[in-house]
Amino acid sequence: MSSSERTPGRLIGEAIDTAERVFPGADWLFGKGKVNPDEPLYGFRVFAPGTEDVIAEGEHDDPVECVMQALDPDRRGKALS
Repeated sequence: MSSSERTPGRLIGEAIDTAERVFPGADWLFGKGKVNPDEPLYGFRVFAPGTEDVIAEGEHDDPVECVMQALDPDRRGKALS
């Protein structure tokens, strides 16, 4: 695939596909928005299957980096500020 075909939508789709492979059967939530001006624009949380227990999360102004932070084993289950 050429770099011109790697659109932002395709990149976030690939990141979420990766999250689904890393956390099979888990539910996830991806959101955009800020409660206060100092926080990142995007948030991604992964929940243990069948629960509301957060097992991974990421926050960043870039949506792909937000998901990739949740996939980083050093950050799994830790809130990012």
